[in-house]
Amino acid sequence: MRVKLFFTVGRNPKLEKKVKGIEIIRLKCWVQFKKTQGWTDPYRALVDTGAPISLIPFSLWDASEHKVLADHSVSGVVPKPECSIPIKVGTLSCKLVDTEGHESKEMEIHAYFALNDDVPLILGFKDVLARFPHFFDYPQRDAYLEA
Repeated sequence: MRVKLFFTVGRNPKLEKKVKGIEIIRLKCWVQFKKTQGWTDPYRALVDTGAPISLIPFSLWDASEHKVLADHSVSGVVPKPECSIPIKVGTLSCKLVDTEGHESKEMEIHAYFALNDDVPLILGFKDVLARFPHFFDYPQRDAYLEA
């Protein structure tokens, strides 16, 4: 089954003042998290092929069935201690869905649990992208996961 992904296109106003025509293209999908009873509403997630593991904002993992495994910290592009954020590493169950009614099987994933909501919901390789063949063709505006 193919679960459709989608693109969003935006601009960075500060960058646009310096360099015209640079679009900010993002690949996204919808994801639901397992609760004690049922599933959360779908949330829009950034599909990040450069992220080694998913990152979940606090309010999403806190409202879901989850297990915390360890305290840790993570940094992005700049690997300096002052550029890292404290997180928890844990597991939770989710499924990918689309607006056409397709959905993946339930999967338990490892993720970084943010301690606040100041981070985007990111789906990375560990337990998500590594599990499914994925395809994206921006010129044709076509993208999906084979779930």
